[in-house]
Amino acid sequence: MGLFKPVQLHHVAILWHPSEPRVLAVPTREGLALPSFMAEEKHPAEAGHVIQRLKGRLGVPMTVLQCLGNFPGQVGAPPDRVYVLESHGPASLRPTEGEWLDVAHLHARGLPPVHQRLIDSWLEQRSTPPRHGREWSAPGWWDEATAWIARALHAAGWGNVQEIEQLRTWEFSCVLRIRAARGECFFKALPPSYSAEPRLVLRLQETHPALIPEVLATNLERRWLLLAAAGGELLESVSDPSAWEAAARAYAELQRQWTRHEARTSLGLNRLPLEALEREFDALLADDAALLLDTPEGLTRAQVERLRAQAEELKGCCRELAALGIPETLEHGDLWPSNIFVTPRGPVFIDWTDAVIAPPLLGAWMLLEGPQSEALLGRSPGARERVSAAYLRPWAEEWGQHTLERAFTLARRIAPAFHAWKLYREVLPHLETREIGEVLPFLLKRLLSDAPAIPRGSVPRPR
Repeated sequence: MGLFKPVQLHHVAILWHPSEPRVLAVPTREGLALPSFMAEEKHPAEAGHVIQRLKGRLGVPMTVLQCLGNFPGQVGAPPDRVYVLESHGPASLRPTEGEWLDVAHLHARGLPPVHQRLIDSWLEQRSTPPRHGREWSAPGWWDEATAWIARALHAAGWGNVQEIEQLRTWEFSCVLRIRAARGECFFKALPPSYSAEPRLVLRLQETHPALIPEVLATNLERRWLLLAAAGGELLESVSDPSAWEAAARAYAELQRQWTRHEARTSLGLNRLPLEALEREFDALLADDAALLLDTPEGLTRAQVERLRAQAEELKGCCRELAALGIPETLEHGDLWPSNIFVTPRGPVFIDWTDAVIAPPLLGAWMLLEGPQSEALLGRSPGARERVSAAYLRPWAEEWGQHTLERAFTLARRIAPAFHAWKLYREVLPHLETREIGEVLPFLLKRLLSDAPAIPRGSVPRPR
């Protein structure tokens, strides 16, 4: 979404070798310390830049187990971001810099106290099972997963694995890019709380195969997905309105078909009705921690009071939209243009992790009203109206023009609150790093800035 500002951060790495076990320390002017480097801040889930910097310097193969988060650094400096990594080299492999230290004798080696505390905290955490079923954060998981990938690709006729690159690892998934003899594909592992995604993707392969990447293999018990690369170009980098229109129309047609699909109730997807938003919105506005109250990224008390003043009007919009009788359907849940590929065969939608059953129109707000659409489509007069009309066109046959106009007006008003509430309900309970939590106040600020976005009766008419 582009919410992160480029900031140079001091990155600290606990590089773990499970064979003895040991951690790597490097020499500094003050003595031995954990490896570290300065780099531009990225999303804490991103692993590639960490591996690239450390592997090139230390000369040992490694993957990221987890980002522990940001910790206070030197006074007046940005915080340290701390990662735990696992070395996959043999015990005999010597690093090009530094030495392996036996964890049983670390205190005798004079590591900086802050580094010793980080290691002690990791050792204590390691003694318990991975939280929320995040198996990829445990040493040894990588070997199991990559062996399964190799077998699955061979069975699918994709040949031998040539390279595996870790892209992301965090509370909600571990994502790998694989280059095989036949081409590029992606692997995704999920926690139990998101176990519906592999089942949903398999069903979408049956109902809408052109709209998702080819499914090469799944392991439903382990919550593993192996997908062929979508190909093409991300919609967030495409300024041609016709590509956005095609994506909006395809998504609407998918949703329209799923209003009657039996799989809505059989896949384990969460249902988020408008009456639940109406009932729980006050609790969201009362949670200072979720709102990041009075922090640079969060809401001010004055903004929260304005939101509370708007709450009854918002609840009334929920009741009115629900009364229109529009059936619930499959909602992607994260429909930013960064999750849509423009390909020669048409739009392809990826990353269904956040999918739920909810009223239509609400999810399309991310595509139609998000920051990327403002930046790209704002350059072409009338482009955003064309994209909105393309999304509405498949619905017009069923609802009638009057109902459609009012529903779209109400949905545009409700959508930022719906997505903030969905994040609060579905994501924040599992969150360990703070950064993604900044999306919630961002959405609520949009609710404040978007007075009813379209006056009654002025919705773009489908053609």
